[in-house]
Amino acid sequence: MWKMVWFALAALLLAGGVLGIGLNGVPANASLPEEQPSCVVQIAPIQPGQEASEVSEPICFGSFEQAIRSIGLDPGTFQPSPANALPTPQPLPGLDADLEESPADRHCVLEIDPIRPGESASQVRPVGCFATFSEAISAATRGAVRLPPDIGPDEVTPEMLAPAQSNIVIGIDYWDSNFRGQSLVWETPHTAGCSDGSTYGSPGMPPGWNDEVSSARSYAGCNHYYHYEHTNWTGAVLDCGGSCATMGVMNDQTSSERWTP
Repeated sequence: MWKMVWFALAALLLAGGVLGIGLNGVPANASLPEEQPSCVVQIAPIQPGQEASEVSEPICFGSFEQAIRSIGLDPGTFQPSPANALPTPQPLPGLDADLEESPADRHCVLEIDPIRPGESASQVRPVGCFATFSEAISAATRGAVRLPPDIGPDEVTPEMLAPAQSNIVIGIDYWDSNFRGQSLVWETPHTAGCSDGSTYGSPGMPPGWNDEVSSARSYAGCNHYYHYEHTNWTGAVLDCGGSCATMGVMNDQTSSERWTP
């Protein structure tokens, strides 16, 4: 049965029906009011033998405040930061060239630092793109993890990544559902990952990856993997927990991400 875990798709700034959701139980193909809805979904912890959480249908409200109050929380604690307090997403030219030259089945790697005191976002550096997922993981872990050359992205387990010492993987985004297709590997030189309380945040996605994520997994103590509809962690948000085999209404909508313990 469900162990109830609630989260809000905070301030779902979408024109009516863009993501095919309903308002207060109205079917997805029904007409929505002109007001922009805010929705709440229910997600269950990943159970033994399962690869992903079960996620309920969204229940939508006419305002963000109503959505937050429906789960017994104070809306005042969930207001987004002012736009002028948010960092501007920076391009990653080193990765841009790789993305343009790589084959269709590309697997790219980014190095990300924990958010430091006084900073609002992580420092992110491109590592490169590779023809196979195995090569990408080897590059991400500086050679500590060597997977079979023909392994698929959906076959990787946390145990396979455990030998990493100098650089570790904290998250992987996938182009397709069920952890398939092209992949984007996020690694960090901070070997504790999120397990020491460190958090990570990218206010934008690298070239070719905006609005393309269809499944995701996180590792290294990063128990919350947030995918946001817009840059700078605004718009609708989906917490993948440790794993999302599908993204529901957030499929192909991710424009910024966060990792927390």
